[in-house]
Amino acid sequence: MTDTLEFEDYDPQNSSDSISTNFNAQFGRVVPPLQQIKLFSPAEWEEFTREWAYSKK
Repeated sequence: MTDTLEFEDYDPQNSSDSISTNFNAQFGRVVPPLQQIKLFSPAEWEEFTREWAYSKK
């Protein structure tokens, strides 16, 4: 059995994951707020809704 590595061509200029700004290099990709909410655990969702309700006072 022969272990060989196979490489694909990679063009960072055309990659959607490429880092294009200093902000992205330092903090990573920006995730829109609605997408962030979808990642909440049940406990994080409860805390979020409590804080939101409190802000509506």
